[in-house]
Amino acid sequence: MLAMVCIEGRDRERMVRGASRYLSGVRRILLAHVLDERALRGYDLALRGLLGRRQPDSGDLLREAEAAAMEMLEEERSLLSGALPGAGVEVGVLLLRGRPEHELVRAAEEHGVSVLILGRGGGDGGPVVVSDRISGWHRSPRGEVDGFYLEDGTEVRFPPHRGAQIEAALREGENVEVRGERRPRHVHAHLVVSLDSGASFEAHPPERGPARRRLGHVARFVTDHAGCDVVLLG
Repeated sequence: MLAMVCIEGRDRERMVRGASRYLSGVRRILLAHVLDERALRGYDLALRGLLGRRQPDSGDLLREAEAAAMEMLEEERSLLSGALPGAGVEVGVLLLRGRPEHELVRAAEEHGVSVLILGRGGGDGGPVVVSDRISGWHRSPRGEVDGFYLEDGTEVRFPPHRGAQIEAALREGENVEVRGERRPRHVHAHLVVSLDSGASFEAHPPERGPARRRLGHVARFVTDHAGCDVVLLG
């Protein structure tokens, strides 16, 4: 029986210890981390805005991210090996690249995983206000604008049906304030305000009523598409 445990940068020790409770009887374990190259692109754009011509090469950023991710996986392999109740369990590491939700499903099928363990995600949904200049636009797989990057590296997202209006009204380099919710990898915008012109745009009104614990996008996609058992922690 093969289990895959998805390791994120945040709270990874808690994730490993929590996963160990579900690994009784498992003979092989893969600790997987997905290097989301979209996040690296946002970081690269931020450096371009801050450093101008002195920005590091994108290939160097990728190599540094890969080295850091492998170091993290090796640390968590050591932690998990010490937390497992029995001996003789093979623990390997797997570094993936791409969209986390797609890569986890693909890797689980490719390696014949019986159970996939990952965090629920979506738990950061507290209110947040961020401001900076727009450094670039984010597009969905269909080519629709569904967000933008700020010069400090923050990724802001909103529904694609709002994208055309917001892109037409704002420009790269414009100073904006975003009010919304903090998500694991981005800020989900409710209201975008241009600090240059004073114009405001309703991106996605917040839900009314009592707050609910959301299931993150990656966890929801994996639960719906993986061909193995899925355990959600957190």
